[in-house]
Amino acid sequence: GMALQARTVDIRHEAGHAAVTVPLPEPLWRKPHFQRMLSRVTMSALRQDHEGVQCLLGLDDQGQVLTLNLASPATPHLLVAGTTGAGKTNLLRSMLASLVLLNAPGQLQIVLIDVKDYEFETFSNVPHLLYPVVTTPADWPAAVGQVITRMRERRRAKGQARETAPRFLLVIDEVATVLDRYHGLEPALKELTATGRAEGCHTILATQKPSAESLSTLITSNLPARIAGPCASATDARLITGHPQSGAEKLPGSGSFLLVTGGGEAQPFTAPLVEEQDLTGLLSEVQAQVTYPELHSEAVAAFIAALERKSGTGRPAKEIEPAV
Repeated sequence: GMALQARTVDIRHEAGHAAVTVPLPEPLWRKPHFQRMLSRVTMSALRQDHEGVQCLLGLDDQGQVLTLNLASPATPHLLVAGTTGAGKTNLLRSMLASLVLLNAPGQLQIVLIDVKDYEFETFSNVPHLLYPVVTTPADWPAAVGQVITRMRERRRAKGQARETAPRFLLVIDEVATVLDRYHGLEPALKELTATGRAEGCHTILATQKPSAESLSTLITSNLPARIAGPCASATDARLITGHPQSGAEKLPGSGSFLLVTGGGEAQPFTAPLVEEQDLTGLLSEVQAQVTYPELHSEAVAAFIAALERKSGTGRPAKEIEPAV
């Protein structure tokens, strides 16, 4: 754990013996409180880039607030993984809360797939949701299809005056479970992660089962940014981060994470503790009554029909253009 937290080690000779100084920041197990962390951020600085999609991750190993911009070419899509009890759900909730609080609904529209049926319930009435939180397995393909069809519509408008606002964000907790049930969604997610950034479409995919079977290279090759929580083994750490010696298996415990981007540098950070009562109070300031469009639209119906035709083929199929 010390090696992960210290960026420099000072070795010198004193009185005939060697002295080793390891400067450590605030202990990682002291989880920063979400509201206090927000208060340390200059909101005007975060909002000065109107093209950005800012979210807060936590405190880095120097005690500084660590942020991530989904609009950046380095971090348009994100994989979040770690063993059971790593604090992944708490991290996702704090990230979503910051996205809602730091970005206006006109800048960001979110689709949430909540496999466990209770992780994202607190976000049910925020105006940033494109649709209500999707919990029913039968609706998972339609939820993915809503983002896919919008991405394709923007792509078809190439050469015309295209709008990339609002940006769309698809968040799937327990993506391995979704893919186990609907194998045909894997090529769709590959398409989204491979080409979505140019059309203002982004993904955050989370899982507790980072196996090669559940997360094939079709998806992970297009996820340049990874967040790894404590892992059971070096093998799992390598699969999550894409690097052989990230050290994620050595993280000290729940709430400790590594952010790994395309350059391969692993940045340790501590996720904030988000109490349910505090989260409810914060989100109440932005909640509103929203009239949602139909989830199963004609375009999405065409997308699902294409998935069903491709089911069981074992190979990515050609993109099926949705009905307009």
